[in-house]
Amino acid sequence: MKGIWLCIGCIVLIFSWLPVYSSFFFLVGALWFLHKRFHRGEIICLVFCLLVFVRIQRLSDVHEISSRIVKIQEIKQGYMIGANKEGRFLLYGLKKVSFDDVVELRGTYEKIDSIHNLGQFHFATWAKRKGMVYCMNVKSYTLIKEGTTLRHRLYANIETKDVAIQQFLKAMLYGIHEEEVSFLLLSSGMHIAFLSRFLTKRMARKWGFAKAHRLTLLLMMGMSYLTVLSSSILRVVCSSLISGLFTNFDEKDTLGISMIFTILLAPSMAYEVALLIPVCFRLVFMFHVAKRNKKIVGMLVLFPAQMWFYHTCDPLQMALFSFLRKVYAILYVLAWLLILPATEYLFLLIQWMLAALRLIQQISYPLYGSVSILWLILWCLSAMRYISYVHWKDSLTLCLLLVIFFLRPYLSPFASVTMLDVGQGDCTLIITPYHKEVILIDVMGHKKKNIPKEIIVPYLHAQGIYHLDKIIVTHADMDHSGGVAQLQELMHVDEIIDHKQLAKQQETPWMKFFLLDYEGEDENDNSIVTMLRLYDTSFLFMGDLGIKGEQKLLQLYPKLEADVVKIGHHGSKTSSATAFLHQVHPALALISSGRHNFYGHPHQEVLDAMEKEGILPLISARHGGVTIKICKYFRFFKTAEQQFGIILPR
Repeated sequence: MKGIWLCIGCIVLIFSWLPVYSSFFFLVGALWFLHKRFHRGEIICLVFCLLVFVRIQRLSDVHEISSRIVKIQEIKQGYMIGANKEGRFLLYGLKKVSFDDVVELRGTYEKIDSIHNLGQFHFATWAKRKGMVYCMNVKSYTLIKEGTTLRHRLYANIETKDVAIQQFLKAMLYGIHEEEVSFLLLSSGMHIAFLSRFLTKRMARKWGFAKAHRLTLLLMMGMSYLTVLSSSILRVVCSSLISGLFTNFDEKDTLGISMIFTILLAPSMAYEVALLIPVCFRLVFMFHVAKRNKKIVGMLVLFPAQMWFYHTCDPLQMALFSFLRKVYAILYVLAWLLILPATEYLFLLIQWMLAALRLIQQISYPLYGSVSILWLILWCLSAMRYISYVHWKDSLTLCLLLVIFFLRPYLSPFASVTMLDVGQGDCTLIITPYHKEVILIDVMGHKKKNIPKEIIVPYLHAQGIYHLDKIIVTHADMDHSGGVAQLQELMHVDEIIDHKQLAKQQETPWMKFFLLDYEGEDENDNSIVTMLRLYDTSFLFMGDLGIKGEQKLLQLYPKLEADVVKIGHHGSKTSSATAFLHQVHPALALISSGRHNFYGHPHQEVLDAMEKEGILPLISARHGGVTIKICKYFRFFKTAEQQFGIILPR
């Protein structure tokens, strides 16, 4: 019966990922498999109860919060997490409060909503998995009771130190990062796992394994009590606890039980790197029959994991992963020593180590892209064969999959048009078949945020895009052109079309520009209007063109039609007149607008006119980013909020 609990652990993990509509079929299939494989009714009943419990946790929702008196649980970069009897929620704008302080807030609770693009990290989904649905922008607050716990005192002590030391300690002990770090190592917690095993082995020499195991477990629990119970420490504690309780179990079964225990204790762990990457490493080395080179085997795990979670990987950091894990473990220990009095001299050593880590990041050359489910399954199957059997064909299969990964964009016959969710602004990505041309229409800028760095470039990298052929700037408003200079600092751009005279020289059989000789009354009405034809599908991009500009467009082109229209001026009633919508009569209307924007975009009058004309509006504030895929015989759209539709020919 060895391995039964590992099998059950994998079933619970996969079941946690599945949406409600498909989980029933997986449940039936999993129970049938267990019955055929193990013939144990009590195990099948237990698995059924576990899966039902996991599903109930997924379906449970957080009720609306009314109480304004909260206790500070966690401090993050830019926000805090508060809690009371009604639940947990995010707090923005709080300053000069610490762990375990009790405060009375003044502000209004709102549901957490955030920018959402296909395949990208969605903060609102992450928060919901953590049990947080509401947030508050705190206008003011009153400190009711100052925290008295050791955690509060420790954090207060850290805040008395120099700024540089503060930043280092907060990053290593609390996960409050103010600069870019190796997220793979810190989020996976592999340095914590290494430290735990190292301490256990060293103490076992003197006190025996059982006592060393208990001491390490107590140490980890003590560190989490003094700082925060991070995902990495939670996993290490759960794994150590199960290993200590089930000493007679096989290594595979203890791993399976620890997976189940961790997911039941914290359901959100099923999605986190802190659980998935260490589990993958343990599984790989459990079944490592062929005894391949450990660095190569480690890369078989790290490469798809980084591409899946971060859409980027660094070959140099992958090669140095084992070494870097030890370095971060040392830094973690030094962080605890640095808290002690008269240890500031240690920071000189820490600064030298941090400078070396920054140098490694600077000389590295990251690769970008994203993996599909099918590719990931094939990679996992090939990797398991590679580590289990001695056959040269398995290594060739992995090499072939690697080549396919990097060439996939250039092999796709699909063209795509993506309206990115960038808030109250515009940015649309066009990729022609076989990746021949990559074009952006508008690049939103922001006075307080770097939109290209935070949103646009990460999305481009996820698509395997390293440079842009063209940027078309419809007009000079901040929400359309303000991010061009920032984008150029991050990515090479061959050409920028930012005025009508230049647009005249750039027309091609599949890309036309309208109203190049038209002079509007203002900047919006002077927008460059672009028409693209990809296969037999036409796209019309209106910029911020107003109703008068639309009238001029219909006058010059009385037979103008388009399958998809990027609606002008974010759905404002100053654009998209009924006559224009009736004449062009698109199947889809793309509207880029920010959530709860000050202008009220899109206006209800425009949406009502679209409904009368039978036009389906897709709004970034509601649906997130929207991608339209077109090939010769088929075209469809999908949104970040999981809506899907086929675009029928007119």
